[in-house]
Amino acid sequence: MRRYESDVGRAPATAEAAETVQREVRKQNRAIDALFREASRLLRKADPESDALARLEQTLDAHFDREDRLYFPPILALRPEHKPRLEACTASHDWFRARLHEIREQLRSQDRKSTRLNSSHSS
Repeated sequence: MRRYESDVGRAPATAEAAETVQREVRKQNRAIDALFREASRLLRKADPESDALARLEQTLDAHFDREDRLYFPPILALRPEHKPRLEACTASHDWFRARLHEIREQLRSQDRKSTRLNSSHSS
């Protein structure tokens, strides 16, 4: 089998790129885990001034967006048999986004109720 100059080093470069992406995803997941722990701790303390949930939501959204728009399309193009798994991942991203939105809205609602109660008690 004849190798062409353009093929030289192709497999290791592809493996190296995949390894780089895997490292980046692991790094992002560790950062998300840390933000989740911080948000959970602050939510248990009911700290209305905390922006931990907003930071978690923004970080997750950026991470999900990167996967949905940058990582998944080439995987799908090269390995169409992974389509059901990729669709499941994208659906789970949408589910997480919706749950975080619900949590944020519930916290805002509770904060508004608390503010109204405090206002009525001080009058």
